[in-house]
Parts: sequence; C-alpha cells; structure tokens
Amino acid sequence: FSETMKGLNIILSKNNTIASKSNRDDPQYIMADYPIYFGKHYFEITLHTEPYEKSVIIGIATKREPKNLFSYDVHSFHGFILSELKKISSINGKIEQSDFGDVSKINDKIGVLIVFNSDGVDLGFYINKMFIGNAFCKLNANLVYFPAVALGLAGTKISISNDMEFP
Repeated sequence: FSETMKGLNIILSKNNTIASKSNRDDPQYIMADYPIYFGKHYFEITLHTEPYEKSVIIGIATKREPKNLFSYDVHSFHGFILSELKKISSINGKIEQSDFGDVSKINDKIGVLIVFNSDGVDLGFYINKMFIGNAFCKLNANLVYFPAVALGLAGTKISISNDMEFP
C-alpha cells in the first residue's frame, strides 16, 4: 500500500502500515500498488478501532482509478463488511450482499487469502488466523486483482501487513 493508491481522506503512517480515516464519513479505498494474477496470496489487517457501520470493508478489487478512490472509483470489488457480517460484491455499480462471516472487534486480525486455481479464484477470510470460510469461489482468473480495504467512518484506524506466513 502506498500514498499513490488511497482516498484523499486516508492517512498513512509508519512506513505505510497504519491507515486511518479523517474528515468525511464516506467509503474510500486504499489499494495495493502491485496487482496479483496468479498463485496464492495472503494479507491481513489489525483493527485499532471497532468496526462500526461499514467502517471497514476488506477484499480485492479488479480495477482502480487513481484519482480519489471513493467507492465509485473502484469498478469491481469482492469483500467482507466486518460490521454487517456480510460479503459484498460490487461489479460496475451493481451491488450484491449476503450473510457471511463472524463477529470481529478491536485488536482482531482479519486475513484475506486469494488463491488462483485451475477453475478460478477463491477468496477466503480469517479472523485471528481462524478460517471463517470462502466468501467467493471461482471468480474470473483472467482478471488482475488488487488487495483493497475501504475505510468509511472518520477516525477508523487499521494496520496493514502482508509479511506473514499463510495461516
């Protein structure tokens, strides 16, 4: 994650490993600089604030517009809304949500496992290294994906890491 791929109201600190949301209560993304398009990848966040009212949504995006990274600047997103216990899929403005996941709270580590298989891409989630399930299976493996986190409410704060072993 870097200064080039974040919303205007997201502040990065500590070598771009801490992200916090300031000013506005609208969802803005922070995304990885480098795409993933094969293999197995894992990243996780640590919640430094409670995940209230869609304040943290974690997952992957397939296209990004580097100007602002408001919710409408990301064309395709698959992820997990922590406060709502829902998985979300947003493709070209069409949003679908359904029940998924388990409760998370301050200091929890939320992990995302992205696995490219012969029949597509699977997107699984972890809370404190415990697998809570695959939210999506057989996503299009011909696309390029970017790890992404949306922060909604002002004051929301997370740590980001991809420097750990697979769970």
